[in-house]
Amino acid sequence: MAEGVFSGVDNIIECIHLHCIGIRWYMDSNRIFRCTIFNRYEKIENKMKNELLISIISLILFTSCESQNKLTEYVNPLLGSATLWEKEDLGYVRKKATRTWGAETFPGATLPNAMVQLSPVTQYRSGAGYQYEDSVIYGFSHTNKGHWNLLHVSMMPVVGEISPSDYCSHFSHQKETARPGYYQVYLDRYNVNVELTSTLRCAYHKYTFRKEDAKSVLVDIRRSNNTVTEWHIEKSGDKVFTGYQAGEGKIFFYATTNYVIDDVVMKKDGHHEVALVNFVNSKDSKPLEMKIGFSFVSVENAKMNLEHEMLHKDFAQVACEADEVWEKLLSKIQVSGGTEREKSLFYSCLYHAFKWPALRSDVNFEYTDIEGNVVNNGFHYYTNPSFWDDYRNKLTLLGMLSPEVTIDVIKAEFNLQMQQNSD
Repeated sequence: MAEGVFSGVDNIIECIHLHCIGIRWYMDSNRIFRCTIFNRYEKIENKMKNELLISIISLILFTSCESQNKLTEYVNPLLGSATLWEKEDLGYVRKKATRTWGAETFPGATLPNAMVQLSPVTQYRSGAGYQYEDSVIYGFSHTNKGHWNLLHVSMMPVVGEISPSDYCSHFSHQKETARPGYYQVYLDRYNVNVELTSTLRCAYHKYTFRKEDAKSVLVDIRRSNNTVTEWHIEKSGDKVFTGYQAGEGKIFFYATTNYVIDDVVMKKDGHHEVALVNFVNSKDSKPLEMKIGFSFVSVENAKMNLEHEMLHKDFAQVACEADEVWEKLLSKIQVSGGTEREKSLFYSCLYHAFKWPALRSDVNFEYTDIEGNVVNNGFHYYTNPSFWDDYRNKLTLLGMLSPEVTIDVIKAEFNLQMQQNSD
């Protein structure tokens, strides 16, 4: 039935009644509709063209995995990231100047029901961490729900002296690209082009600096959307740094780089403290690449996840495979009729619907239970779904299109309830 062909885009949108109904239902082709990567790069300053050549080549390789009429081409990850301001969208007249509800979606790279959601942070304590109307980026975090929590272990490429309280960079949507499994943005302050992709449990950062600039990575290890209660970061090898951050789950990371690490230092001012990862002889045109494994169990498991999912792959391969995963999922519903705009709305909402619940177990099935014990029950452990009222539709959709995930979600929920009732 899930593989069947449905007719009528409007009927499908109404039938599925996705959790994304708070999205502002329009797409302005000049603001947030997809465009080709070449049009994006034509707008970047001429002084960066040579430095960005390697990135463009990578994206050409990435697009080589594409075929005509792919459903991922209909997906706009930026859809739903704008705050709702107008009466027509809100259903009432605004009385306050503060932000109101939006759909709270995030535009970064992720896979269906993954552990890692690698996405830009334009403001902490603000829903998904990204609001379309914002003009600065504080970093790129690795977990996200589209709510006021998570945003673990944010990282940011930086150049020169920075202040822990003032390191964000301006950006523009004209130099920003988002598609399933891939995100790109140009940081004006540091003249760095950022490209991101991911697997289920791993993140891939690719930063193209100017050749004359020494490269550094700022890790905002003491901040997330939750209160950070515990943290650690250290150099663990010539090209490895590791650590953890606790705040709505204790997440561990194992990060490899393609440049030799000089040191990892803490920098503090009167308001905030951050970590800086500095590199040896990093003034080079070769992009800085970081492959990072994550785990809610241990650094060792984070390394295991990285070795299993990403370590020996290049950026283009990971991005292409991410696109293929989303294409396989989206193609389980084939839509006929309707306009191209309606198809974009439909497949964008279908894409957003499969970002949650999120994976919490490692490749060996280990996870940390609610009592802090590491357990292995032989199935993949997921977060609680959003039970509110979407169990009537979104969880049914999950069962139709991803029955294997649904079975594990049920097992995880059953184990959780048994554990809670036994106390």
